[in-house]
Amino acid sequence: MTGAPGLAEPLRRLPSPIVYVVPFLMSDGYLAREKLPRLLRALAVPGQELRLCRPIGTDPRLTPLLEARAVATCVAAGLDPAAASLVVAGHGTPASPASAEAVKAHVRRLAMAGRFRSVRPGFLEEAPFLADVLRASDAPTIVAGLFAGPGLHAGEDVPRLVAEARRSVALPIFDAGPIGTDPGCADLIAAAAEAHRTES
Repeated sequence: MTGAPGLAEPLRRLPSPIVYVVPFLMSDGYLAREKLPRLLRALAVPGQELRLCRPIGTDPRLTPLLEARAVATCVAAGLDPAAASLVVAGHGTPASPASAEAVKAHVRRLAMAGRFRSVRPGFLEEAPFLADVLRASDAPTIVAGLFAGPGLHAGEDVPRLVAEARRSVALPIFDAGPIGTDPGCADLIAAAAEAHRTES
């Protein structure tokens, strides 16, 4: 919601009277529930209705993308996914449960799918902390980040924690990167808008 291009100019250029806004956010926290709706109300123009969809990170259809990326990382490393642990990394914050809830929901679905030896959450700012989860690894481990892109957390914090864990754990640990860079997210955005349209 900061940076360029901003929301105002694209919204003014859209000729449709109904615009579906799909937040490229990984949780249903403050930004999605308060800041973005407030911003959209301020940007609304006469004759145009802005319909806010659920954040991408909370969409169950993102879970198969996380699974596919983790499996591809296993294959590239010569690992059998059934013998590997998967850690879904997220921001987490004691100030709001929303970030952890999104990660835990994906973890539950991935665990039920049964492709990996185990599936666990790991957070940067709340327990279970990613550093502790990785240090406790008892199998080759894949870290899949529930992040929109390679910013500070996915681009620096997670790789640093993975590198530190590699030095203390006698097992391979691989960083699958942030799921927001997956090409499948583009189709997911379109599907989210279509689902919102048909449910409206």
